[in-house]
Amino acid sequence: REFLNANRGIPLKYLFPMKDYPKDTIVLYAQGFSVSHYLIELGGGGLDGRQKFLNFLESGMGNDSRNWEAAIQKHYNVDSLDDLQVNWIDSLKTAPVAKGRAAEKLRAQPQHVGAPRRQRRRRRWRRFTGDRHA
Repeated sequence: REFLNANRGIPLKYLFPMKDYPKDTIVLYAQGFSVSHYLIELGGGGLDGRQKFLNFLESGMGNDSRNWEAAIQKHYNVDSLDDLQVNWIDSLKTAPVAKGRAAEKLRAQPQHVGAPRRQRRRRRWRRFTGDRHA
């Protein structure tokens, strides 16, 4: 997100057929990870999403890497790489949702249902100062 906000992102129509590393490789790595994750989730997540992503890569890399538009239409039913870019950037605007083990860990964590904030602050102050009657 930071790279996109700083206008350092690589348009997907240039990213997919890229054969050489750009000068700003960190952008390539970060954006590549983000787009890959988005496509895996778009493909259903898990093993199915990964397999769909691998099939997409195989199709796109054919014919000397000139099949990306056809591959995105075939595997993800998205009209173009430009549309994919818009959809991917829109997905970054929403907060991520925990799934799988991460969601289970979040649910297992105790939720604080104690006193209101003022009372919690008062108790912390008492502990800090050692004053039991403040």
